[in-house]
Formats: sequence, structure tokens, C-alpha cells
Amino acid sequence: MIYSGKEDMSRIPDWAMALRERRQGLDKSQAEVAREAALLNQTEVSRLERGLLHPTLDLGAAKLKALLKALEWSWGEFVHATGLELDLGEALEPRSLSTPQPYIPALEIPLLGTVSAGMRAIELYENPAHRVRVDGAFLPKGTRLDRLFALRVEGDSMVSEEITGIPPGALVIAERGRRPELGDVVVVWVRCLASNYEGGVLKVWSDGEDGQVLKSWNPRGPVFRLLECEEMRVQGVVRLVLTTPKVLRRK
Repeated sequence: MIYSGKEDMSRIPDWAMALRERRQGLDKSQAEVAREAALLNQTEVSRLERGLLHPTLDLGAAKLKALLKALEWSWGEFVHATGLELDLGEALEPRSLSTPQPYIPALEIPLLGTVSAGMRAIELYENPAHRVRVDGAFLPKGTRLDRLFALRVEGDSMVSEEITGIPPGALVIAERGRRPELGDVVVVWVRCLASNYEGGVLKVWSDGEDGQVLKSWNPRGPVFRLLECEEMRVQGVVRLVLTTPKVLRRK
């Protein structure tokens, strides 16, 4: 048999040929690739290009990452060119190079105005263009998303020494058309001549000895009794309260 000194190219795997063609396309020598990779030597680069050393099975993550850097390849480009796959692929991509995208909740709820936790009427914005973004995962199961509206809270009758409650400045997300249950916080339109009051309030839906009662968590807050009021209409049941950690701190 006469040995020609030439490599049998038919025996070289396609992925090895892809490595060689990439290096040659960059007009780099094996020594230059090894020097730029730092973790590899020229012999290892040669063995890779002859299919004697497998890049994903034999090199390890650190050396493979160094090789890709020297060949100016992203992980995706390497996979496409060689047909090789590796579970470590995502880890090899430098995530820090990509700009992190801020998380923006998808659910938008109209902010209609303000509601008093005391004895001031609901103030509706003339043009409720403002919207509150909420992650729907925080809402109770069964909430009708198409019936939600938001109001900003004024007054302190829904806070007390024992209960942090709903502080002034908080946003309440309420659902229209929902039947309140005992203990629910509700937005209610009240017309009560005995209290000389007509307007919307934020109260706790409760039972009393003489019928339905709207209570405050603040013991100094007003109480409205159904039998004493000419009109009491539930505008919505509160499903979520949004506030900042600062206002939740005890004094």
C-alpha cells in the first residue's frame, strides 16, 4: 500500500469539518485559535478538526466556551453549523450581554377616581385615562377580569392599631356585579339622611342585630346600618389591595 500522506477526508465527521471550515473562513491558524481560546493548545484544536476529540463530550463547558469565543461563534451558530446539541447550551450563552427586559403586568384596570374610607363621596375622574397594571395571578380565583375597576383610597377609617387594613393612598381593585359575603370589603353608594351623608364609601360588609351593617376597621370610623339608610347600593367587592411597604410600617 502506498501512503500518500494526505488525510482521508471521508472519515472526518461533519462537525469536525465545520470547525475547520469556520477557522479557515476566519483566516486563522490552529495556533491562533489555541492562543485566543487560552484554555486549549494547538494539538487539541488539531484533534478537534480531525474528529479525534469531541467538542461537546470531551472538552467540558469551559473549554467549549473558550473555543466558541475564538471561532467567533454564538452557541446557536455552533449548533446550526455542526448539528451538535448539548443541555449546557443556554448556560454557555453569556446572559449578561443581553439587556434584561422589565417585567410589565399584562392586565390593565381603569383607575376611575378616589373613594373615601370615611365620610367623603367618591370622586370620579372626568376622563379615567389612567390605568393600573396588575398581575392576574394575584387576583382570587373566579374573579371576572372584565368587571374590574380601581379606586384610590382617602381617609383612615379602614386602619386601626390592631389591623394594618387599607391605608390612605392605597389602590383597591374591585369587581362589579359580585354578591358580597360577610367580611368582604365593599365599595358602596350610601344615602343616609340620619347621618346626613350621601356618597360612596369603602367599608366591611357585616351583619348586625337589626340587619346589614357597613363597618369601619377604625373604631372611630362611621357605621352605616341598612335600616337607617334610604339607599345602599354595592358598587363592587374589593378583590385586591395595592400599597407600598412604607405605609404598612408600624409607627
